[in-house]
Amino acid sequence: MEIIKEGNLFILIENEKRIGKLEHYIHDDYIDAAFIGVVPEYRGTDASKLLLDRLMRLSDEMNLKIEATCGFMDKWFSKNEPTYLRKS
Repeated sequence: MEIIKEGNLFILIENEKRIGKLEHYIHDDYIDAAFIGVVPEYRGTDASKLLLDRLMRLSDEMNLKIEATCGFMDKWFSKNEPTYLRKS
């Protein structure tokens, strides 16, 4: 699997097929994590985690915290990587 960046999307590709995406928006002082999704046959695999890892790498590179407006990502970060979340 590989991740490519297209504008405000990280797109996860396997065998030349798009299998997932993570939509994000960069603001002056945070990254808005707006949407994540993978095709049904890849749910329960590491596909979402690969996209989340790429978002965390962007957060580290830009030294910006994440505000997860996507409910799934908000719950995931709160449980697994709370230090990445922007404090309100």
